[in-house]
Amino acid sequence: MPYESAAIFRSDYIGKELLKNFFWLPSDTFWYFAVAVLYHIEWLVDEIDTIDLQFAAGCLIASYLCFLAVYSIAVYVISTIRYQEHRKKLKWYGKELDDLQNMYEEQEKKREEIRAQEEGNMTVLIELKEKLKRVLRLLQRNRTSDCEISARSCCISWY
Repeated sequence: MPYESAAIFRSDYIGKELLKNFFWLPSDTFWYFAVAVLYHIEWLVDEIDTIDLQFAAGCLIASYLCFLAVYSIAVYVISTIRYQEHRKKLKWYGKELDDLQNMYEEQEKKREEIRAQEEGNMTVLIELKEKLKRVLRLLQRNRTSDCEISARSCCISWY
């Protein structure tokens, strides 16, 4: 079925979402960190001499890695739920497509029946036309009287 080709594997979908998370999170974190630094700029300028930069950098990296782990778990759970919802919608869509296909097939069968019936009616009309042509040819050849014409035309079998 054509709609099944749109389905992707669960691991591919979740992996794509985790990769997006992995590449977008540093950018977002940088902007949050920049805003925090700008907000506390006066305190940083006053205390820059007393801050242990190695310890601060270590704490910053550790907190970033913890946040990355927690956020990745949240992204995994959310992606799994979304994938399951998309699969349900895809199955529903496939069922609707099958129903639509069946409706088209039924309509086509009805059209074919009507065409066959019309062709049968056309055959009767063509036969009638041929009989009328024969009568007209006879009239032209014989130039018979009105009584003979009516007698011959009564022989035509009407369907």
